[in-house]
Amino acid sequence: MITAAIVTLGTTFPIAETSLIEFMKTRLKQVDLKKAEEEVKARIINSIKNPKPIFPDTAKCQKNRIWYIDPTVTLDRDIIDHKGKILVAKGTAYNPLEHRTLSTQLVFILGTNQKQIEWARQQPKSKIILVSGSPIALEERFQDEAIPFYFDQGGILCAKFGITTFPAVICQDHNQLKCEEVALP
Repeated sequence: MITAAIVTLGTTFPIAETSLIEFMKTRLKQVDLKKAEEEVKARIINSIKNPKPIFPDTAKCQKNRIWYIDPTVTLDRDIIDHKGKILVAKGTAYNPLEHRTLSTQLVFILGTNQKQIEWARQQPKSKIILVSGSPIALEERFQDEAIPFYFDQGGILCAKFGITTFPAVICQDHNQLKCEEVALP
């Protein structure tokens, strides 16, 4: 038969801290949910109206640069249907520009630079994509012209195309994409 003895090695005290659950209940009673909701809405609206810049305003193009991108994709595996039949074989190359043309050119600008804004507005058949500045403010400013302004969310397009200075233009040149950074006079 085993017996255990409890030995006190020092003075013990009752737990004085408030339980976490009680603390949270008290805090929730103190929170003004209406005010918190309005603050969150205001932050969201501000982030939409004024997105975080992808590039600093100093990223102006100083020297023209042109390069080409071949958008051809080569499959690294077979594409099969539900019955196991091969629809497209591994190694097949596909260039979307052989089947569909790029209907507009993409013009990337610093949306805080008036010279680039005016230059972009003069470009025919183009989509203006900002990397800094507010697309909503520019749409409001040029509402009579009904010019839509876009924003390169997270810099995904600039990274994909290798754009680092602005303005920059992407257009189709046969079965390739022509990328050009333009030094404005």
